[in-house]
Amino acid sequence: MGEDVESAYDAVVRDWGVPVRRVVVDGALARTRVLIAGDDAASPLLCLPGGGDTAASWCAQAAGLVRSHRVIAPDLPGDVGGSARTGMRTHDDLPGWVDEVLDGVGAGKVRVLAHSYGAQIAVAHAAAHPERVVGLTLLDPTGVFVPLKPTTVLRALPLLAAPSGGRLRAYRRWETRGHWPPCPAFGELAELAAGGPRPQLLVPKRPRPVDLDVLADLPGGVTVVVGLRSRYHDGAALARTVGQRYPWMRVETLPVSHHQLPFAYRP
Repeated sequence: MGEDVESAYDAVVRDWGVPVRRVVVDGALARTRVLIAGDDAASPLLCLPGGGDTAASWCAQAAGLVRSHRVIAPDLPGDVGGSARTGMRTHDDLPGWVDEVLDGVGAGKVRVLAHSYGAQIAVAHAAAHPERVVGLTLLDPTGVFVPLKPTTVLRALPLLAAPSGGRLRAYRRWETRGHWPPCPAFGELAELAAGGPRPQLLVPKRPRPVDLDVLADLPGGVTVVVGLRSRYHDGAALARTVGQRYPWMRVETLPVSHHQLPFAYRP
């Protein structure tokens, strides 16, 4: 990241309101920057951000989460932030990358809190290595249960074709129905990062329903949190789909008009 982006990143980390330690996990798949907060003896909680966001994006959650957890928040390799892919080549490497991070910070089995694209990674990892996962909380997951709305994909095309801070701002204002930014420091970071190198995300395949059945045995269960008016999908339909196909999952709905659930959900 450039100096201006790094400075904006630091400002969002300060908004966590709790002491934060920064470590780098040098592994065969990636060099991953990880933010850690909370008592090292507490139950570990892995927090995976959405696409285009960073580990710092948990600023609205951190103070509450550290009361009962050791928060482990990595920047995603290939995305904005301070991580970089080394040996990662395909989406099949993502579960191994999660294990690499957990091993690097000394975490065994973890609970996972994941947003959007991060939820795709969390599900892929839990399906491949359920022995490492206590439970999942998925915030407005994309590409897991239903596809994105075509209108949202079309609206994002200019940003994807030529990313810039201005285009990100315009897209986020549309996506949040004018509720952008959720806080000034976060908005500045997101818009500055959008003007940097284009992210190269490795997107897991959308799992088949049978692929998710293994998650029924997670001791802490699976909670799916849906923004009812999210632009990314029909929230009510998504909640029904999950409830009907996976009755063992817990479904929560939030009456919000956007996809930015890390700023709206409180466990």
